[in-house]
Amino acid sequence: MNRLLKTSLLFALLAVASCGGGSHHHHTAPPQNRFAAIEVEVYDPLSGYVWEDVGVRIVQADQEWSSCVCVNPLPDDWYYTDAFGVVFFAAADLAFADVGFQEEGGEAIISPDLLEDEVTVLLEISAPGLGTVYQSVDLSWDEPSVFISVPF
Repeated sequence: MNRLLKTSLLFALLAVASCGGGSHHHHTAPPQNRFAAIEVEVYDPLSGYVWEDVGVRIVQADQEWSSCVCVNPLPDDWYYTDAFGVVFFAAADLAFADVGFQEEGGEAIISPDLLEDEVTVLLEISAPGLGTVYQSVDLSWDEPSVFISVPF
């Protein structure tokens, strides 16, 4: 019995020692900035087919962090839909548009801070003979990269 008691005590001591004996502190990394991006598909709602070579440009952005509605100073900065009817505005494109995004390394970011985590970007979609439409796109820290389909 003495041997069994010693073995039990040894296991109990090992168990306590492996717990570290103190309280555990779990450290989590603070939330990081996220890169913003917008992918736009332009399609014909009647046929369901996509439109190729339709112009899309960033008109302005309403930045929560600065309370600024910043207008793109380049009114002729058009991007054109590809064979799949898609235009992609990467974080660098959004920063280049100079519509007030905070930037990190020349790329548009969205901060996790409560008053810096939302932005609304206004896009203009246009083609000769087809007219022009405007589309608002909401970005947030929770959803910094979005895909939208725009009937045109």
